[in-house]
Amino acid sequence: MMNNAWNLDGTMDANKKKGWKAEDNGKGASSGAPARGGRRGGGGAAAAMGGSSRGGGRGAPAESDAPPMNMSEAQLMERFREKLAKRGNRGIMGLGRSFKIADDDRSGNLGMEEFQKAIHDFRVGFNPTQSQKLFAVFDRDGSGTIDYDEFLRGVRGVMNDFRKALALKAYAIMDKDGSGVLDIDDIRQRYNAKMHPDVKAGKKTEDEILYEFIDTFEQHHSDNKEDSRDGRVSKGEWVEYYNNVSMSVDRDDYFELMMNQAWNLKGDKVTKKAWGAEV
Repeated sequence: MMNNAWNLDGTMDANKKKGWKAEDNGKGASSGAPARGGRRGGGGAAAAMGGSSRGGGRGAPAESDAPPMNMSEAQLMERFREKLAKRGNRGIMGLGRSFKIADDDRSGNLGMEEFQKAIHDFRVGFNPTQSQKLFAVFDRDGSGTIDYDEFLRGVRGVMNDFRKALALKAYAIMDKDGSGVLDIDDIRQRYNAKMHPDVKAGKKTEDEILYEFIDTFEQHHSDNKEDSRDGRVSKGEWVEYYNNVSMSVDRDDYFELMMNQAWNLKGDKVTKKAWGAEV
């Protein structure tokens, strides 16, 4: 296969150029390939690359592909995800590229105009009203812009049931008293903050470090503009934290490994976690 493709032993005529899945011998490429400079199925080379560059003369979507006017927020998001998936952008790297393409001014955020141009370039087919409605769904903190985390979370959505079950199992391990809420006493039983550098240096108390631990989980949940912090971690806040972690982990087995290493879900360790080491 490799010799046929690249003439490794030098026995093939070097004057012959390889065409698309066939040699360019004057008879043209195989029938399954797009002709150079031409179009195949109306899409041409731009379709093969997942879409042309901005301003490349794309027209409106075909009438049969136009989305209904009364689509719900969930339906709008699902259509947006489908269009990105068709471009091959399911993984983190692909979604990152899509975000950078849409971010014209390289600010790290998408404003409404940039978002609407992305809707056009990704051939989603939404009208301005639908684009504005979807923008509000992405803009979870109500800032008027969409940052990369909001974009990634919107496209990838929440954890699947398998990952959510792992997160809830970890929560149950932390919630020693079964109250359904994690407070500093629950955290203190699980973590030893004595070895934290700031505690050792006398800059912070152990309780201050434990409250910072709690705040880590609350911060992710308070990215929703209607949420606030109260010094306790509910199941919803815990799951929301891992929703955000999960969106950067492509595979379930990697996520499972990460959770087991962090929370000893298999119960095969008897040590108590310390900051930076086990004790």
